[in-house]
This record gives sequence, structure tokens and C-alpha cells, in this order.
Amino acid sequence: MIALVLMSQNAVFGNTITASSASASDVQTAINFANDGDTVIVPAGNVTWSSPVTINGKAITVQGNGTTSTIINNGVAGGSDLVIVAPKNGKWLTVSGFRFNAHPTAGAPGSSGMIHITGDGYWRFCSNYVDIGYTGIVQYGNGGLIDHNYISADFGNGGNPTGFYHLGHNEMWNTTVQYGTTTNWTYVEHNVFSWDPGWGGANGADDGGVGNATCFRYNLVTNTWTGCHGPDSGGR
Repeated sequence: MIALVLMSQNAVFGNTITASSASASDVQTAINFANDGDTVIVPAGNVTWSSPVTINGKAITVQGNGTTSTIINNGVAGGSDLVIVAPKNGKWLTVSGFRFNAHPTAGAPGSSGMIHITGDGYWRFCSNYVDIGYTGIVQYGNGGLIDHNYISADFGNGGNPTGFYHLGHNEMWNTTVQYGTTTNWTYVEHNVFSWDPGWGGANGADDGGVGNATCFRYNLVTNTWTGCHGPDSGGR
């Protein structure tokens, strides 16, 4: 049985909705129930999600109980698309306060990622701990903010682990920069990227292709580097 608790209401900030547990089904139900401006609280728990959770088209905040309390283990087949973040119509969406652990045996394909961001809205991914097996965060579409996260590659399953991979669109690099809350760039800042030295560097903390536009600054990077693709990345 899934229960949603209405905690508070505010005309500016919306409702606070608490999922009855940290399970994928309970979290998805709470997200489906939420409206623009609401905050979805995910309680403490150490759980495995065997199906993706999708945050689709809503201006909401999905908030875990902290990286040592709300721990999500990737049990999705193939290790990809654990969380699908899909803001739409220029709306802002935020995901914060989780630990996401990579699939123990399967690496996430580079074109998909454990955290998959797409859509024509805007987003913020902040104050999370992400332990990647292959690709941690993959972004298509509009820009956003990745800040104050701890992203680690402690183990892997072949290939090159990449913390953040941005796929833009053809000639995106040549478009005028938009600043403010409707930026067409992605800002990656104030994060820690820590790779096991056995990886030998790999693709790195940040990678991109197809004309992506990313500002990578104020990050601490250990045992890896930042990478990029050129005409080899398609759509050129």
C-alpha cells in the first residue's frame, strides 16, 4: 500500500509530499501526484530500484534525506536510466540529497547514463553522491546546473567511466550564450570527481560531443581529467 503525506502548503512554494518509502514505486507515485512548485520528499532507506523513476515535465524538487540516508542502488537491467529527468516547456526541476550506486555488474552505456537528463526545460542536480560504473550523468537538450556533488568511479565494468557526458546539437557551440535561469549552457561547478587510480584517467570527470556547451569550473578532480569529442561524435 502506498501512502502520500501532505506536510504543508504554501502559495509560493507549493505542497510538500512525502513518499511512503524510498522504493521506486512509492517515489514514482509521489512524483506523479505532485504539481508545479511542489517538493517531493524521499525518506531514508537503502533500496534497489529495478525500474527507472521518471520526473517528467514538472517544475518540482525531488529531495532525498541526505547522501548517507537515502541510498539508491541501481538494479535496472543494463545499469542505465535509473533516473530519467525530463523537464519541459522551460520549467525548472531539481534533484538533491541522494546517493546513487552503480549497478554491481553492468556498466551504463555512454549514450544513456545512470542519470539521464533530457527535454526543453531546465534543471539542477545538486548535493548528491554518485558512484558510477560507466557513465554517471548524461544530458541532452537545454542547459542546467550540476553542483556540490561527489562523483566517484570506485569500480567499473570495462570502458572508460565518465562523470558527466553532455550531448548537444549540431552547431550548439556556435550559438550565442544565454545567461541566467534560461541558460543554454550546462554549468558543472563545486563538485568532487574522485576516480580509483586503477582507471588510469579514462574519459574523465566531464566529456561531451555534438557541439555541447559546458562550463566546467571550481571542481576538485582526482586521478582523472576532462575530455571532449569533436567531429567524431556525430551530427556534425
